[in-house]
Amino acid sequence: MAPSAVGAGGDVAPVGAIMSFLSGVFDSINIVTPVQCIYGSEVVRKEFKTVFILNGVVFLGFTIFYQFVLAPICSAVYLCEVSQSSGYIQCVATSVVTSWWSIAEPADNTAFELDILWTFFFSMPMFLISKILSNFFFQDIADAGYSHTREGHRTRKKDGGAFRDLADMVYDSVLLLMLGIQIFLLSVVPIFGPFISTLFNAWLHALYCFEYTWIHKGWSFSNRIRYFEENWLYFLGFGLPVALLDFAVESKWARVALYQVIFPISMLIALSVKPPKWSSILPARMPICRESQWATEWLLKQMLPKSLVTG
Repeated sequence: MAPSAVGAGGDVAPVGAIMSFLSGVFDSINIVTPVQCIYGSEVVRKEFKTVFILNGVVFLGFTIFYQFVLAPICSAVYLCEVSQSSGYIQCVATSVVTSWWSIAEPADNTAFELDILWTFFFSMPMFLISKILSNFFFQDIADAGYSHTREGHRTRKKDGGAFRDLADMVYDSVLLLMLGIQIFLLSVVPIFGPFISTLFNAWLHALYCFEYTWIHKGWSFSNRIRYFEENWLYFLGFGLPVALLDFAVESKWARVALYQVIFPISMLIALSVKPPKWSSILPARMPICRESQWATEWLLKQMLPKSLVTG
């Protein structure tokens, strides 16, 4: 059954908009369901432990080690002239403290070259391995979590068969990619760009989290997007805490690793919550994905048979 529209117009007070937004924020930080799933389901517990070790310990741990230990020391050694004088140790110590204080920003060619080497020989391979493996773990966590929260309720199948499922999957994947590109382009716009990109990043996080639940419920892609855009205030609130954390963390690789740990928690939360039916004086539907949908449809029309392009 397709989701019903909520929040359709009417002469109501703006308190509905505020409550919808705050409901999303409060739901996003309510970890009761994730804790219950982790302790109540062996599959969820096992897969989450693997995700945490892969991303939170290995990926994030080595990223922090490089940024706060390895890079500052290498920068300090380069900045100090090799000398046998008594001031050598003091020079090294001063440079190390300076490098730590600047959070290992590459202040010289050696540090910059080290940053490039670390990126290509560790961060990029680790990111690819982590991303690929984590996606499998996320799916297992979503399946087990959905079964646990629904007490064994089985996934409903969508109308249209495997061909329609394939079309939805292709369209969905490309749309998420286009949203990511849109967020990046917005982030480089002067003055208001970072603020707007943070809002879209919040929506993208919420959409990504709830996708697993909606797919399990058997909703088609068009219904998922409609429901998402009709409850845009709730999903903005749901994704905002993670978007602000992402904005606050300076290292791009640390952001990636941290997000990979936080995402399954948010995904488990999404299994048991839904937008409240608060009415609002604001638009009943916000076309968040409109530009990305246009770009997605244009790209797919150039690459795939017309029968596979949905929208």
